[in-house]
Amino acid sequence: TVPFRLTYHMVLNLLRVEDVNPEFMLERSFYQYQNTSSIPFLMNKLQVAEAEHATITVPNEESVRTFFNLRQQLAKLQKLLTSYITKPRYILSFLQPGRLIKVQHNEDSWGWGVVVNFQKKAKQGAGATDPLYVVEGLFSCATPIVPNTAPKPAPPGTKGEYQIVPLMLHLVTEISAVRLYLPKNLVPLENRESVGKSLKEVEKRFPDGI
Repeated sequence: TVPFRLTYHMVLNLLRVEDVNPEFMLERSFYQYQNTSSIPFLMNKLQVAEAEHATITVPNEESVRTFFNLRQQLAKLQKLLTSYITKPRYILSFLQPGRLIKVQHNEDSWGWGVVVNFQKKAKQGAGATDPLYVVEGLFSCATPIVPNTAPKPAPPGTKGEYQIVPLMLHLVTEISAVRLYLPKNLVPLENRESVGKSLKEVEKRFPDGI
């Protein structure tokens, strides 16, 4: 078998040549040969997986299915509730400096942080009806801090550096009744770390939820 890879442009050129069968060339392509030769192995893996699946038994399967469906419905309702809570008309009055908020951005869990301020931005786009609000929060960020790059949350169990992170309202998943004292100047690192220590102390005192 000839070890070559047929490209799209090579096949087009073959179609222009008489007495040349592109299908014949494709079948003898090295990569086509590799793919074809792996079929029996893949079929065997599929049969083994199907056999293992057939032997799996779930005790009280109907109850487990009902519980799973309830959890799915609860997650949808929680998401709907959060979307209402984070509307500016409801949440802005609670975003005083020092308020504790919990943030989730896609797969990145920022955990609890401290509100520093929020800003009202201009409406985005011609069809926008509501202004845009950006919350500035103090969160533990992964180190080292790279200038001009988006910060990432510090992984659990690691020591991060507390930085002021701008975030959108819809990223807030929980808001606490607890407020912390904030120094007037958060530029010095020691002031930000002091707030971070207070936050950790609150989390220790309320392990079941802030």
